[in-house]
Amino acid sequence: MAPFARAHYYRQAVRMLRGVVGRLEQEQGVPSAGVRLFSNSRLPEKPLLVATGLAAYGRNGCAIVPGLGSLFVIAGAVLPLPTRLSAPAAPLPQPCGSCRACQAACPVGALGRPYVVDRDRCLQAVATSPREMSEGVMDAWGVRLYGCQSCQSVCPHNRGLSCTAPPAVGEVGAGIPLLSFLSEDAPARAARFRGSALGMSWVPAEALVRNALVAAGNRGDICARSAVEAWLRNEHSPLIATAARWARARL
Repeated sequence: MAPFARAHYYRQAVRMLRGVVGRLEQEQGVPSAGVRLFSNSRLPEKPLLVATGLAAYGRNGCAIVPGLGSLFVIAGAVLPLPTRLSAPAAPLPQPCGSCRACQAACPVGALGRPYVVDRDRCLQAVATSPREMSEGVMDAWGVRLYGCQSCQSVCPHNRGLSCTAPPAVGEVGAGIPLLSFLSEDAPARAARFRGSALGMSWVPAEALVRNALVAAGNRGDICARSAVEAWLRNEHSPLIATAARWARARL
């Protein structure tokens, strides 16, 4: 298992591992058909990485690797090879010391307990969760469309990284025109993000629409009112209807 620099590069990480698997097949005779690759999977990837001794948990709940900080993705391979049990890897020292920058930076107080993330409040967790936002989360959402990494942006371990990746790969861009996004049909919204991190199946389309509606309400631009009301005239999920009503009240 190895950490790969920069977030959301799951596909690129798996592609790199396929090259490793190819070499294992050629040089060691390991059958590639029996190898299972994973990244952003249902496996407990962070605990597995920490258990290897390559990373340690930070106060923001992220795994921190020396030289990579927390701005990486995890990819691994399950190999059809016999293994021998050995002593557990020596854990890395706790990386944060007395630093509480991430806890102070969280816009919704999701890091009230160090090393534990309140997923009901965390904006990054809420961004892809197909459920209604609480009033406090909607107020703090701002004009985001997706995600939050305030706790990682202020982390000292994410400065002067020894390894980075080109940020243009999978990048959505500096911003999305809010009115255009809310006015597009489903195929057009899907085409907008094709090939980017937001084009992956783990980001529900209705969650992105909810996010955009909340952003419209927080922006307070009266020009967005008709686009918001259009989402109330048709039958949509309670998730979208609640966000649209909240946004209309703000406008």
